[in-house]
Amino acid sequence: MVKNNIGSLVLLKPGEQQHIAGIITERVTMQLMTEYHIRHVQVIDGKLVGVISIKDVVRAVGEQQSGELKRLNGYIKGGYC
Repeated sequence: MVKNNIGSLVLLKPGEQQHIAGIITERVTMQLMTEYHIRHVQVIDGKLVGVISIKDVVRAVGEQQSGELKRLNGYIKGGYC
């Protein structure tokens, strides 16, 4: 998701392409995958286009938090514009 600059995904009800079931973000994805012991999630765009693993999600959240930490440190040190 981070690699493709995607912050959230729209979830559709199976078999009902016009009915939105919800929306999911990186952090929610990680929480749900951890809570329900889900290791892989299929990404479908009319057909299977990929698979997201819990490792992918953990890495993306870590990269996001690292970036936030760098920006905050820059702000604290006065280097934030």
